[in-house]
Amino acid sequence: MNVLAAEWLRFVRNRTNLGIALIAFVLLVASAIDAGTRATQLRERSVTREQQWSGRLRNLAVPNAQVEAASNATRVFEFGRTETPPLLRPMPGGLALAVRHFETLPADIGVTLESRYLDSRRNETIDSPLIGAMGAPDFSVVVALLVPLLLIGLSHGLIQDAREQGMWRLVRAQTSSPWRVLFSALFLRLAVAIVLVAIATAVAFALDVGSRWSDALSWLAAATLFATLWCALIGLLALPRMTAATATLALLSVWLVTTFAVPAVLVEAASRSDAPRSQLATLHTIRKIQHEVEANDRALLAAWYTAHPQHRPQTIAEHTFPVTYVPRYLAQDAQIVPLMRRFEQFRRERLERIEPYLAFAPGPALVLFADHLSGASARHQETYLQAIADAEVRWREVLIPRVMSYRGLDERDVSALAAIELEMQAVEDSDLLPWLAAVAILLSTLVFAGRRALLAP
Repeated sequence: MNVLAAEWLRFVRNRTNLGIALIAFVLLVASAIDAGTRATQLRERSVTREQQWSGRLRNLAVPNAQVEAASNATRVFEFGRTETPPLLRPMPGGLALAVRHFETLPADIGVTLESRYLDSRRNETIDSPLIGAMGAPDFSVVVALLVPLLLIGLSHGLIQDAREQGMWRLVRAQTSSPWRVLFSALFLRLAVAIVLVAIATAVAFALDVGSRWSDALSWLAAATLFATLWCALIGLLALPRMTAATATLALLSVWLVTTFAVPAVLVEAASRSDAPRSQLATLHTIRKIQHEVEANDRALLAAWYTAHPQHRPQTIAEHTFPVTYVPRYLAQDAQIVPLMRRFEQFRRERLERIEPYLAFAPGPALVLFADHLSGASARHQETYLQAIADAEVRWREVLIPRVMSYRGLDERDVSALAAIELEMQAVEDSDLLPWLAAVAILLSTLVFAGRRALLAP
């Protein structure tokens, strides 16, 4: 009988294997349904946000020439600080893979005339980190945690039980290539894991109305390499003589170390090099900048009008809020924005330092690859914040002259505001897939090279 067919019969007649596969299937599909549903809800909220902005912009009244000049400045300033175009974080086709991580990141940052880091922090939500940690994990995290456990469970005692019971001598007597038995068994278990992940992925992407199947194929390619890597590791530990319990304990130890210990060590090591100042020290610096700027607000106002004489009002000698505050906000942002952007740059640089070593942590590497497909990576975060900063410059170019000249908005200004969109730069492709492929090929080669060890009784 064909070895592969015999192994298939052996697999399906084992109720333990069927039970393990069923439990994994239920967990994967449940996570996929949650991920796809949440991704669709997130996309629908973004569409609603865009529709609301369009409605408010259409209803924006052009100031009447009879209205007092100070009232014009106040109305424009209040519009510029409370309203914002829907500069929403782009939601790629792989959003369902890491939708919960995506939701923790700022995705709707409002441009404003104030400083986004001081007076206009209305974008963040107050949340409990403990409650967030206790929530359901992302679909990609479920796959990265469950697939190794699934393969370890299905492969328990794969060769070890036959050796302990003395049946491996019969296998060796019936075939000159006993390694085919091991390879066929590993191939079947790999196929089962890939099929379960593929079904769950199809469910998640089908429920996400904005998904792209090209991202699904990229994810399945990474998941296949990840599962192949673990099958190769299981085969490697099946070669030497050891008990089933010892082999399973060794595999679980590798899973724990590569999933939790190695990433923690890598992050700690990467964080020690060229790290920015602590958040508390940065907060102290920001407050110092704020006080220094506020003490020179009159000088800043005079300097702004000197640099922009065409916007100096001829009939107003004494300026009050909001005109006196706008130069202050500009001076604060000139010093604070580079300080805060350093944190995002550090996160991206830390990721780049860690990536070459994630070959020793395949689970986290798979999760980071999913973050890249979902737009939740550190590179996407930095690119998004830069795009927000560029859009805020265009927003202020329209509104600040109108505030400082007390003229209010006209139809041309409203059209210019409506044309402001988020211009995202392209994000570089992730290098994690080649690392996963390299490790999977290396381990598979070691298993094939050591297949003669199965000739031992």
